Amino acid sequence: MLNKILSKQIENKEVFHSYIFEGDAEKVFEQYETFTKLLLNTSVDITNLLEVISSDTNNISIEEIRKLNKMVYERPSEFEYNVYIIEDAHKMREEAQNALLKTLEDLPSYSIVIMTTNNRYKLLNTIISRSQVITISSQYEIDFQSYEWNNLYKILTSALEKRYYMINKERQSIKELSDNKIEVLHMLTKLFTDAYFKEKEDNIKYNQIVEKLSTIKSIYLEEILLRIEQIKELTKVNVNFQLALEDLIFLIIKAYQE
Repeated sequence: MLNKILSKQIENKEVFHSYIFEGDAEKVFEQYETFTKLLLNTSVDITNLLEVISSDTNNISIEEIRKLNKMVYERPSEFEYNVYIIEDAHKMREEAQNALLKTLEDLPSYSIVIMTTNNRYKLLNTIISRSQVITISSQYEIDFQSYEWNNLYKILTSALEKRYYMINKERQSIKELSDNKIEVLHMLTKLFTDAYFKEKEDNIKYNQIVEKLSTIKSIYLEEILLRIEQIKELTKVNVNFQLALEDLIFLIIKAYQE
């Protein structure tokens, strides 16, 4: 599914020049390796095609980042892009991250920086905001008989009728979804990802919602997916899930109206 998103970016010439690949180290490696092959349009071993910054210690020094800052201005000799990998980017100290930030603000069109991390929030907010965040997660299947799904379906159906006041009307239902936050967030991720690619399931209600959501502009679907990922991370620090979900619903209504 992620490969579809990345392939679409490459096909449409909408490639970002700074990516954060977040998740389990092994899965993240597989993902950025696949992405790089798609990007460079090659099936060969890419080991020698990448400049990789990594550290065996808990520190990626500012000197290593300064070297990268010079390398990104070297034009590619064989492919359209040069690709630079910063493995375990969260090991950069603040001064190293600030040095990297200056480069991200003015990357040449032929250079792409990919950072890997187990938690994007260990990076500066300014780095996150200048990057396309790709969270590597397992495929998820919805239990269409579950209370959570039926409750979420009711709330989204009401929201897509473009009624902002539905928040007050459905507040109790939204509150009840707080009892199983992760389940609900996984459902939302799948719904909006399937809407992005116009995918279907063997369930009439699900397909009805996906069909409506797929009319939302791609840029807003991406924004909604990013917001869902942010809420997932915030649940780890006891965010008010009900308020976060209400805010997300407002965003969905607004995006659907555009």
